[in-house]
Amino acid sequence: MEKREALSQERLIWMYTQMVRIREFEERIKRTFIEHPGAIRGHSHLADGAEASIVGSLATRNETDLAMPTYRCHGYPIVLGSPAKKIMAEIYGRKDGLCQGYGGSMHLADPAHHFPGTSGIIGQSIAHATGAALTAQVKKTGQVVYCFFGDGASKQGAFHESLNMASVWKLPIVYILENNGYQVYTHVSLEDANEAAGDPLSQKAQAYSIPGVTVDGTDVLKVFEAVGTAVERARAGRGPSLIESKFYRFSAHGNAITVPPVPTQFPRARSD
Repeated sequence: MEKREALSQERLIWMYTQMVRIREFEERIKRTFIEHPGAIRGHSHLADGAEASIVGSLATRNETDLAMPTYRCHGYPIVLGSPAKKIMAEIYGRKDGLCQGYGGSMHLADPAHHFPGTSGIIGQSIAHATGAALTAQVKKTGQVVYCFFGDGASKQGAFHESLNMASVWKLPIVYILENNGYQVYTHVSLEDANEAAGDPLSQKAQAYSIPGVTVDGTDVLKVFEAVGTAVERARAGRGPSLIESKFYRFSAHGNAITVPPVPTQFPRARSD
């Protein structure tokens, strides 16, 4: 794998270009909801703010490595090489879409580009990706699986079961926890809200005797370096790692246009 300090200018330009492509793609979806309500049916979850995390992570992969993200999934297939027009057509529910219009925004799949598919269920990608890593190990394909999920998914049972299994069996997988500062509409600053316990969330790796690190998810080179180290470990047969990539989501949870402001005072129950 390329080292951060050895990245060529061409490679750096490629990384920047991919980040711009992802942001512009998602901005077009957002504008459609504003200017043409009803043109896109169903839900569409944006990941604007995650561009550096996505690109920095996937820039470390080999051509056949698998990427399995959450339902905020538009940016990953763009980086992997799926045609942007086909991804957009799928979001619109068109027959010429990536999945012939059946999957929509939250259920993209492109196996030809090593993108097995996504799920609208919180944390579902964690179990799926762990199974894919077991397959790669048993078949000796040499593949590493990149598993992306949100901070809220770290509260799911599948998270703990999967990391335990991957650690015990030394599966070739990297878990990338994308902490975007919100769980639906709840900001992480609200300490008494229903948030994930533990800060930083990467310390959860200690329970499974695997490396855990928190990285600035807005710095593509820091993400590249952290994920690259984890990928080298996985490819060498030494098992998984947990990377917490922290950034800020600029759009709301679903089809809404803006994120609600962080409240300065959380409302309390009345005593009278």
